[in-house]
Amino acid sequence: MIRLKVPFGAVYELPKIALILLSSGIGFLVTLFAFAIRDTKKFIENWQYQKEQKQGIKVQELYSKALNALLAHNEVSARDALEDILKEKPDHIDALLRLGDIASAEDEYQKANNYYQKARNIRPKKLETLFCP
Repeated sequence: MIRLKVPFGAVYELPKIALILLSSGIGFLVTLFAFAIRDTKKFIENWQYQKEQKQGIKVQELYSKALNALLAHNEVSARDALEDILKEKPDHIDALLRLGDIASAEDEYQKANNYYQKARNIRPKKLETLFCP
């Protein structure tokens, strides 16, 4: 028999095997809890990473679609794709610059200037933003 004194409580007498089983059970539960927390954290981080990857792929596809439309001189389709990019990622500089180019070609200089200014505000030292009209 082993005497087990609980702080601010009573004294218990237990057989050695009961103490060993109780300690093993508590250790198992603590370890299980720690692994559950760690695995939940990894799951959340992985989920967020996959979400960012999917968004990046979608933005890249829309940008490719917009560039193909620009090369085909289909400014309406290109503008729509570029605006969809800005809905997904408002700080996409290349989309802002291309929208500025489209607006400038359509003689909407105020709109073009707004797009160029947004691009300059996001990355003021980027070469393309420095050479915007």
